[in-house]
Amino acid sequence: VRDALNEELASVGRIQREFLPKKLPDTEAMTWAVYYATSASAGGDYYDFFPSGEDRLGFIIADVSGHGSPAAIVMSMTRLLLHTLPVNATSPEEVFEYVNRLLVGNLLLGQFVTAFYCIIDERSGEVEYSNAGHCPPQVFRSATKTIEKLTTTGGLPLGVTENGGYVIG
Repeated sequence: VRDALNEELASVGRIQREFLPKKLPDTEAMTWAVYYATSASAGGDYYDFFPSGEDRLGFIIADVSGHGSPAAIVMSMTRLLLHTLPVNATSPEEVFEYVNRLLVGNLLLGQFVTAFYCIIDERSGEVEYSNAGHCPPQVFRSATKTIEKLTTTGGLPLGVTENGGYVIG
């Protein structure tokens, strides 16, 4: 029984990794790198990239509460919602309001999603972002070889309450 459960969890982890981007964005202004390692075979860690208009790229870093298959299921739900965003959702705040509205009432008690969503204008270099209970992200500045922690005044994790208080950073 234990071997069958371990194999099932490993299968869920393989499916989950298939949901992640197959390649990183090809941009002139930035070099992208990711490192993805779950604490178990399957879990709630997630990242993705989204075109957000001309010369604008959105990306998300998210983590679902809990571990294993339940977290992987909620991550899959969150991914699906993000990939069905209305075309008029052009700010991080609108993205979070949309996803949150659909997650509230559809998660088990105690489940939630922390997330950071950022849109970068590749021409101007301007960024706008919002934080939904996630740890503050860090940016590596290649020109100065320094790491900068972004200040966020974000809202509650996604799926907790109807009004998450998401603001643009």
